[in-house]
Amino acid sequence: MQIKCSKDIGGWFDELAIINVKINLCHGPKKDLNILNFKQLSNEIKEQIGELLYNKIFGSEDYQELYEANLLVFKKVEEAQKTVGLAKEIDSLNYERYLKKSALQKKYFGGEIKEIKIGY
Repeated sequence: MQIKCSKDIGGWFDELAIINVKINLCHGPKKDLNILNFKQLSNEIKEQIGELLYNKIFGSEDYQELYEANLLVFKKVEEAQKTVGLAKEIDSLNYERYLKKSALQKKYFGGEIKEIKIGY
C-alpha cells in the first residue's frame, strides 16, 4: 500500500529530528523501535525528494538546529513532569522549534508550512 502524506517536508524533518532525539535518549526496546521508525521515515522521505536532497538537508546546519530545538523541548517536558511552573518556558521552546522547522521548509522547498503557531 502506498500512502502519500500532505504534511510539509519541514514537518517530515521535524518528525525525523524528534525520533533522532528519542534514539539518543532512550535505551533498550524503545531505542530499537525508534531506530526502526527513523529508518522507515528516512526511506519514505528519500522516495519523495531523492537521496541527494535528503542527505543535503540531513547534514545541514538547519537540520542540526531543528534537532537541538527538539532536544531542548524534550528535556524541558521531562523536567516539567517533575517541576511546577515550566509551561511558559516549554511553550517558548516549542515555538522556537516551530521557527526552525519553518526556516528549513522555506530554505529547501519554499512557501509557508501548513502548521500555524501563535508567536510569543
